Amino acid sequence: MRMLSIASGSSGNSIYIGNDHTHILVDAGISKKRIEEGLKTIRVHDIRHSHVAYLIYQGVEPLIIKERLGHKDIQMTLNTYGHLYPSQQKKVAEMLDNKR
Repeated sequence: MRMLSIASGSSGNSIYIGNDHTHILVDAGISKKRIEEGLKTIRVHDIRHSHVAYLIYQGVEPLIIKERLGHKDIQMTLNTYGHLYPSQQKKVAEMLDNKR
């Protein structure tokens, strides 16, 4: 299985994007262009969080997300990203009402 990995460079301005052991350095003026355009800094952690939020929105199961993130246990994933899961209380109440 080939997986995409993203990690920040030691300078803090570089982003390494790669599959397996092949890495491409993406830097070439990104910081300068970002400043010129007045854009906020996006940290690698922000990209990771956005990725998880998108997966949750798309209905991906928490255990799959846990595996993608490399968390040791599901509790870490749920403690960190649990607030992003929509409340199912209304759906459960409607289901119980329909069973009467």
